Amino acid sequence: MVPRLRRCFSRAPFGLRAGAAAIPVVAALSTLSVPAQAIEIPNVGGETMRVLLTNTSELAYRFDNRDDNNAGTNVLVPQNVVNDNYLESYNRLYARVDYWKFRLGVRLDSAVYALELDRQGVQDLVRDRIGEPGDLSLENRLNRELHSRYTDLIYPAKLNLRFKHKRFEATLGDFYVHLGRGMVFSVRKIDELGVDTTIRGAKVKGGFKAGGVNVQGMAFAGQLNPLRIDVPNGRILHGDGSALFFGFPKAGDFSYFEATGNDTFEERVDPAVPSYLEDTVVGGNVTVAPSFATFEANATALFRKSNSRENAECLRDGNDSAFCASEFPVFRNPESTRSHDRIITYSGAVRIPPIENVFDAYIEVAGQHQQKGQFSLNQNTGDISRLEGLTGYGIYANINLHAGPASFTIEGKHYQRFFPLGANIDLVNPGTSAPEYSIVFYSRPPTIAPIYTQFLGSPDICMTGGRVRTDVSLSDDFKLYGWGGYYRSLTEANPINNECKTTRTVTEQDGTETEVDAPELITNTVDLAAGTDFKFDHGQSHYIVWVGARDQQHTVPVASNVNFPPVTVFYREAYIRYDITQHLAGDFSLSALGFHQRRYEPAIVDRPWHEGENLLSLNYNPHWSFIFGVEYLLRPGFPDTYFNGAVQYRAKADEHWYDWVFNTVTAYVGQRRSALRCIGGVCRLYPAFEGARVELVSVF
Repeated sequence: MVPRLRRCFSRAPFGLRAGAAAIPVVAALSTLSVPAQAIEIPNVGGETMRVLLTNTSELAYRFDNRDDNNAGTNVLVPQNVVNDNYLESYNRLYARVDYWKFRLGVRLDSAVYALELDRQGVQDLVRDRIGEPGDLSLENRLNRELHSRYTDLIYPAKLNLRFKHKRFEATLGDFYVHLGRGMVFSVRKIDELGVDTTIRGAKVKGGFKAGGVNVQGMAFAGQLNPLRIDVPNGRILHGDGSALFFGFPKAGDFSYFEATGNDTFEERVDPAVPSYLEDTVVGGNVTVAPSFATFEANATALFRKSNSRENAECLRDGNDSAFCASEFPVFRNPESTRSHDRIITYSGAVRIPPIENVFDAYIEVAGQHQQKGQFSLNQNTGDISRLEGLTGYGIYANINLHAGPASFTIEGKHYQRFFPLGANIDLVNPGTSAPEYSIVFYSRPPTIAPIYTQFLGSPDICMTGGRVRTDVSLSDDFKLYGWGGYYRSLTEANPINNECKTTRTVTEQDGTETEVDAPELITNTVDLAAGTDFKFDHGQSHYIVWVGARDQQHTVPVASNVNFPPVTVFYREAYIRYDITQHLAGDFSLSALGFHQRRYEPAIVDRPWHEGENLLSLNYNPHWSFIFGVEYLLRPGFPDTYFNGAVQYRAKADEHWYDWVFNTVTAYVGQRRSALRCIGGVCRLYPAFEGARVELVSVF
């Protein structure tokens, strides 16, 4: 007898990244997402089995995105040359089975590319650009850039099996972990930036209640598993090989030609080098919660796959650097946590629950020990030395106060040599690196800045500051709010100021060294904003508008660019942001979302410029949205304007087969500017886009 199938609604699938980074215009419609559906199979061994299948397919063609001139310099940059005129297709298939107290999840990711540059295309392109007989060095640089991009593949991106019974839960495979406020450890999805890092290993957690006190504990261990396909750039992340990551992409050898004389060439082969050395983590936490407070202890130990000593010895023995890099891969990066092989991070936190709905508070104090620094070879002396360890700490506090219609949020932080945990990924070496993955971190200390703030450098490593936000509810539908913040950083102007110094070393003519004040290392930031949140038409319409400014100054004039005069300004911006929906009639509404900025960054441009993004959407709920977007970047060396449009269809039902197949369909055509986009302190540079993209989400 065939079991009867029944449709039901369920939660969104584990590990699914909704939407493509190249079409963020539809982010304004995220509140209209369709709940996932599932198939129910009753009476399987006396239990109901639920099966969920979700498939997201993307097909796009990229035209010339107009970024080849490298901000007006007309210097050919390989990563900007190879990203035009190709076809790309991505697919993410997720399957989940719920049975009794078990949940099994599998996600397969795949990528297929066509019409991308090949070696003959590179040779023709170089000759067309610079004339006969071409430039072999430039050809090799372009081919190296292509070596880790646009590779067809399919691999099991996420796997997990979970058992849950009452307060006990055990997971094998991929899972997320977030400890405290992210100071000690945090791996989870950031859909807006295409970040989805998990731990592949084992996690157990449980708890009990004794005498009115809740006690919970959690322990986990495994290797970190970032996504291997970077959709906006077509970059493939190649691991070094691990039994936990079967079927994952691996690096290949790179062959190229070098001139050995007049019209004679010799083929060379650099052996394969991975771009990611799998990181291992062990950690856990304990929470004790009596009625008056919650106490939490968190700890992790991050272990790098280390080859630095063997690599240095290989080089010292006179071996070729390409051979040593392949046999003993090691990534040289000035960022501290990527240069130490063992990092211990821990914290203690106290949360005071709301008292009479007037007061609540949270404070977390964390410590960090970076141990076992990388070995390196001094080419002049032949000596092998080791980077010294580094110790730091961080303090974060949050207080909420409520008084009648007003509420106040006070946040403060003090970080001293306290680093986010960067992944052990090659960000530098041409042909083998994956610089787009610089955003992969395993911790996320609170920034206490607005979520969209674009950070320069690494300000939070050595920073002291605070922010106060006030919200005043004049009625249920009308609210005013504003905030003010002040921050002092020693690592924003110089991200590798690992010791949080306010001095620099000066070598005198006689060879003696002295320490002198270095005010150019210090930046002081003032961040202000005010806005309103107004709802009407029974909540069908809302107007959220706010204006703000961020001013970052040195205490003395600094020459941040040799071509520009010294100035005290490090960075400055003023902006207006808005999120507006106006109900028209019946099921029709009009939405507008966007911002306008006036920015000034003396290190790159000697005068302010304007930029912005503006989206206008006509919505027919629940099914249709028609979106038109205009972007502009009035900065020298870039195209001024960018236009785009999108149409989105949402099924919002499960009555027919086509509701399952065409659950959500989005078509996008147009241009997007290159821009740094930030979410909660995580920032990534998106390349410019010009082309067409279609995305189909099917749910069964």
